[in-house]
Amino acid sequence: RLGKIMDAFPGTRFATTNLRTNEIVQQLTDCRLDFGIIRKNAVAAGLKAVSLGMVTYVAVVPNALLPRKKKITLQQALAELPLATQTTDGQFTSGLREIAKSHGVSLTPVLACQSFPQTMAAIKTGRFWSVVPEMAARDLPPDSVHQISGDALGSLAREAMLGWNPRLVRIRPGASKVASALHSILQAKRP
Repeated sequence: RLGKIMDAFPGTRFATTNLRTNEIVQQLTDCRLDFGIIRKNAVAAGLKAVSLGMVTYVAVVPNALLPRKKKITLQQALAELPLATQTTDGQFTSGLREIAKSHGVSLTPVLACQSFPQTMAAIKTGRFWSVVPEMAARDLPPDSVHQISGDALGSLAREAMLGWNPRLVRIRPGASKVASALHSILQAKRP
């Protein structure tokens, strides 16, 4: 979607960085980042933020891990299959740990990832399953994976916000137009 922003603002340069939420908030506060995507409950006082929509999660199990192409439950996947997931102490990992505990299983990933793109790459190998944002799972060929959704994963859902420091607009007057365009283009859309 950034391509649309670049079309609207020729000559503008973008750099993307994968940071933890607290690092994004700190760098927005210090004006080291112009814009950041963060959870709603992480928006710090003094920052401006607009909603991009809800991020929901789904468990994705490659067909190669399924015995005879059978369906599998979340509890079975947690207990029996090789899990690749983020192993930070963030809110997502804590939530996933609680989900595993509620299913009577301890969260024991066999592959520790630092980001969802790394987790998606692991899934694509066919050797690991994971819980990822539903929007990322849309990029996988539907006939290559089994997706598990439901109430248990609902606790991981969170509202994503586009955040920035109001000082940015004073420093770069065109930033308010970029913020507006980012908000419009990055809003979560259903397929």
